[in-house]
Amino acid sequence: MYNFAMYNIYGQDGDDKKSLESLYKIPADYQGRHADLVSYWKFVHESYAEGKTENITFDEYKQKYYKPGKSAF
Repeated sequence: MYNFAMYNIYGQDGDDKKSLESLYKIPADYQGRHADLVSYWKFVHESYAEGKTENITFDEYKQKYYKPGKSAF
């Protein structure tokens, strides 16, 4: 949870590099509190890095891609 909190804090402060570093310190198989949100934000960042611009909401992501215990990317 610490790394996820730091992801949000750095993101709100505008430090994208530190924000992403904190997000990717969280293991891909993380299943703790807010695992679905962690997976969603990783998915969004990976999609953006791959040049995809599809806007997807958190609820759409959970319905289409999120499977507890498995990484969507």
